[in-house]
Amino acid sequence: MVGRQVSVDDVMTVVREDSTFYEVSGGGITLSGGEPLLQGDFTVALLMQCKVEGFHTAIDTCGQVPWTVINKVLPHVDLVLYDVKHISPHNHKRYTGASNRLILNNLRRLCDYGVPVEIRMPIIPTINDSKKTIESTA
Repeated sequence: MVGRQVSVDDVMTVVREDSTFYEVSGGGITLSGGEPLLQGDFTVALLMQCKVEGFHTAIDTCGQVPWTVINKVLPHVDLVLYDVKHISPHNHKRYTGASNRLILNNLRRLCDYGVPVEIRMPIIPTINDSKKTIESTA
């Protein structure tokens, strides 16, 4: 096992240490990965505490989780950073080993939910950097 288990209080202690920086910069807390939604209950609990203490919250996700997990998080998040590696179902499966159907379905539902979403695509040379791929993603 890599890493260590921490509690919401453990994380909040670190968050509070940087609260002046968040206030001055207009920033906040971004939960990223791995994939924060794979630990949905912890993510919800942490986001709830961040909101109680007045911090702006964001998650960075690829959306490859059941909608029920995303739906639990949304009331406690101000921004979703959504990672789309490839728009083509064939190429997504070819390069990641998984279908992008759930990812794209969750993205549609997320956009309908009303929380601000930033769609981000890491540009990977020869994989998704063609003009055609970028235009079809947009």
